[in-house]
Amino acid sequence: MAISKATKFLGVITYREVRSQVIASQRITVNHSNTQINK
Repeated sequence: MAISKATKFLGVITYREVRSQVIASQRITVNHSNTQINK
């Protein structure tokens, strides 16, 4: 039980970090695509 709880806890933390990174990378990708379209 303790291992599964720890894994679940770590999973939530990593999920939040990954999600925030994905959102940030999506914003960067949008900016890059806008500049590419202008070219």
